[in-house]
Amino acid sequence: MGLALTALLPVQATPAGAATAEDVRTSTAAVEPAGSTYSPLDTVRVLDTREGTGARPGLVGAGEAVTLKVTGPAESGMAPAGATAVVLNVIAVGPTQATYVSVFPTGQADGPRTSSLNVSTGQTRANLVTVKVAADGTVQLYNDRGAVHLVADLQGYYSTSSTGAFLPTDPKRVVDTRAGIGLDVPVAKIGPGGTLRVRLGAPQAIVLNVTVTNVTEQTYVSVYSSMSPGRAQDGRAPEFSNINVGPGGTVANQVIAKVDADGYLTFYNAAGTVDIVADMVGSYTQFEDGVYVPGAPRRVLDTRDGTGSSAARVGPGGTLRLQVTGPAGSGLAPVGTKAVVLNLTATNVSALTYVSAYPSGSANGPGTSSLNVDAGETAPNHVTVKVAADGSITLYNSAGSVDLVADLQGAYVPADTSASPPGLTIASSYFEKDTITAGDLVHQVVTLTGPAPKGGFFIFTSGVSDRGYRYTGGSNYRVPAGQTTLRFPVHFGPVLTRVTWSIEQVCNGCTTAVSPSITVLPLDPAEIAIKRVTPSKPVAARRERLSLTIELTAPARPGGTTVDLDFGDVCCTSVTLDIPLVATVPGGRTSVTIPFQVIDAPAEPSLQLLGATTRLSRFRTLLLVASPGFLLHGNLVDPATSRATSWVGLGSPRSVDTVVALSSEAPWITVPPSVTVPAGAEGAFFPSTVDVGASGGAPSGRIFATLDGTTVSSRVFLR
Repeated sequence: MGLALTALLPVQATPAGAATAEDVRTSTAAVEPAGSTYSPLDTVRVLDTREGTGARPGLVGAGEAVTLKVTGPAESGMAPAGATAVVLNVIAVGPTQATYVSVFPTGQADGPRTSSLNVSTGQTRANLVTVKVAADGTVQLYNDRGAVHLVADLQGYYSTSSTGAFLPTDPKRVVDTRAGIGLDVPVAKIGPGGTLRVRLGAPQAIVLNVTVTNVTEQTYVSVYSSMSPGRAQDGRAPEFSNINVGPGGTVANQVIAKVDADGYLTFYNAAGTVDIVADMVGSYTQFEDGVYVPGAPRRVLDTRDGTGSSAARVGPGGTLRLQVTGPAGSGLAPVGTKAVVLNLTATNVSALTYVSAYPSGSANGPGTSSLNVDAGETAPNHVTVKVAADGSITLYNSAGSVDLVADLQGAYVPADTSASPPGLTIASSYFEKDTITAGDLVHQVVTLTGPAPKGGFFIFTSGVSDRGYRYTGGSNYRVPAGQTTLRFPVHFGPVLTRVTWSIEQVCNGCTTAVSPSITVLPLDPAEIAIKRVTPSKPVAARRERLSLTIELTAPARPGGTTVDLDFGDVCCTSVTLDIPLVATVPGGRTSVTIPFQVIDAPAEPSLQLLGATTRLSRFRTLLLVASPGFLLHGNLVDPATSRATSWVGLGSPRSVDTVVALSSEAPWITVPPSVTVPAGAEGAFFPSTVDVGASGGAPSGRIFATLDGTTVSSRVFLR
């Protein structure tokens, strides 16, 4: 389980004029049957009533609404005409009394009855909002009480011609500066004007629940791609904010952030010092088939009156299972929904706590936080949650008792590709180059006979070479709705001789298939290859930081030599490593050292293969992931050699050579009588040889290691 924020936070006094439970409003509109995909934008400020951006300057009074145009021409940086929904980070600044703000499509009669953001007197608070766009390209922002300034930053949009489909995941903690979680994330706060750059993968955009805590001064935090125009640079702060928080506060907000080409995001802190915690709940990629169905907000849960559950608060450590899908006419998301978007509000809170939202059955859900709230406060957060197979999600409350309210704003559903026009098929497919050198990147272009239908058009790729090799990678490619052409990258690995590939594209219901060809040439035998790949230590523990050194056979070419990196389990268990996808050896040098981290690992030892590949060569090395202490790892038998590469670890290095006695319970497994661990080493590998014919079909056998009167055991697996 991840660190719970509550255990580390001081209790904050409830501010005068705090938003109350009555500020949480309701609506009865349903999700509408339309499907769209997502396009991230460089964050742009589209509304600021303090200076007249997007609306007249001046406070928004009680019962007043601002009409905001969110679509425009390409050069405006806004969503294009035809956008079905937009993602806004909405900020309420300095209200004269406690209030709530509603964001809804222009023309929705009951829009002001829902709450998108709850804020107390004098407070500045932000919340992410996904809102359906009216036919005229506008949305409205309504203030219920007092007077308040409103600010909105546009982060992206949904449309039927976008390429970013949503891939929901179980919530996973990917950044925590309190504990050093994340690749090269230190156990240290971010200072005033400071940034933290973290690698989180390489999708088009990533969905995070970001929490700012241990705050020393009034500040704001921004999350962005380093390529964004509004980023912090040249000593200037970013031009937008995602989270606003005062000293001693803890505030969470969901962030949908565009990601750098190399998979990095940057976190910026404006003032004082803060800790940053981020939980990943999904990402957007063109290779998924989930589309977004926006709708007018509908209340699906209110524990104050029994909507969606019993009329009772959720107690400390308590959970609430919420059904979010149902048949047509139920007002819930459609059966088969992959994820839902909710505005989740906690109210009537008795103690400082956090609330987690996760797919029912997810073991690590309570270890992440979706919403942080103090005693007496009412606080909302935009939540995107993967849906379990039975159509439910679970809400967990960490401490005290709390009422929970949830408004369904939309759903991610499988794309509807059943309405393809009769005869729609692949018209042509070609590579932009006829001949390439192994390891080079080339783009392929596929054209349909007509526009892709709602939900897009899927193409499946396979291939065969004149040398008998078969290729089944690539898998699904999606032509967005309304488009006729798709261009995507293809990478061919090392070859020892000239190879001609025929890559076939097919589709469900297509009457024809196309098979463009490309010739791949081998590299010059003198091409630089990988000599060795060495981790900084052979054994690593969960959350431990290490480094990996890649050595070449010759100095890198001018401009550097690029090495592709990968990892995988040798046997039986699952380990998560945070390691870059590529490393570059600088020109003229023969090696480079890059950092990586073991993010998560099971209790039992696991042997990992770390791989490095250039255009001509591949090298793999072993890393054992295990808890500290005297241990033994039997491993999986290689069928080609009838051997397993086993490991014995001391727990910590000794100053002299250490002899460890070995034995086997199974007569068909042979191990050396002992293995010597050299002085200064943590452990040593040794062979376990198996007579498969004598095993009698047993799946595994036990081996033992003894040191200083202590014996440990492990299994050697045949399959």
